[in-house]
Amino acid sequence: MATKYNMSIQLFLLFVNIIVIHISQCSENDNYNYESFKHLKYPTIMKDIEDDCEKCDRKKCPPIIQCNVGTVRDKCGCCDICALEEAQLCNIPEDFKNGILKQGITWHGICGTDLECRTRTDIDSKIIGSQSICYCVKPGKVCGSDGVTYSKCKMNATIISSNGIIIPISEGPCQTAPSVKLTVLNQTVIEGTNVTLICEARGYPLPTIIWYFNKPNQKQDKIQMPGNYKDVTVSVRGGTEETHTISYLQITNFILEYEGEYVCMADNIVGIKAQGTSLVRNSISSIFSSSSLISSNELYLHNDDNDDNNQARH
Repeated sequence: MATKYNMSIQLFLLFVNIIVIHISQCSENDNYNYESFKHLKYPTIMKDIEDDCEKCDRKKCPPIIQCNVGTVRDKCGCCDICALEEAQLCNIPEDFKNGILKQGITWHGICGTDLECRTRTDIDSKIIGSQSICYCVKPGKVCGSDGVTYSKCKMNATIISSNGIIIPISEGPCQTAPSVKLTVLNQTVIEGTNVTLICEARGYPLPTIIWYFNKPNQKQDKIQMPGNYKDVTVSVRGGTEETHTISYLQITNFILEYEGEYVCMADNIVGIKAQGTSLVRNSISSIFSSSSLISSNELYLHNDDNDDNNQARH
């Protein structure tokens, strides 16, 4: 009796072992194994849902040579592919319903390590449509050995793609001398016009912006603005990045006293950069280069460094 009982136990254990082996094989070859997807923020498409997905056979999957930000499963949930890198188009969780890509949604893929797919807010979706890209979730910048400033995610990817040739050398952006973007067009301005000059500076450490004023036909030292001029104000605000700053010089009532050259100077420990523009009252003969007549209540001057023919924008 004991022998029959032992045989029954052995047969039962053998049956359980066969089942375990079968399940193990399925987990390798079947693309809808949850373990394949639980490392993702949301699951990918499964073969029985996507028409162009064949039965998964991972032995037929092409080899992966190198992935800079890790691997994920393809849209059929079968083969390993390279994950998407920073700034690449991707699919947000809202593109899926119950793990299935919604009808009409284009498949882009899944973001890699330390990256998150988010909808862009820096574009006009009414013009070019909604877009989602991979954003780095690790804050801060690092300076690479090639002198380029990277996000921490991009730095990690670059280490791999360069085979370790490019590596981080310091926290924060790379030190760079200032660059300046100013309204460089000389302007003839109607008396009484409100004029705002805008100077943008980039560099690291963040440059300090100072405005100087030079009166025409006078050899006196340049005047740091706003000086004692009651109609002149200078303000500064942070730019879009930690290496970007913007300064505004505003004249609320342009008169002859304010005619002259205005210089924006950006300064940090790496270097100095300056750029100037001339403002001339329209009732006075200009000693400066040819000008354009401006007649607006509020004048905002903008300029691209490579285009000396930009017009003032009202």
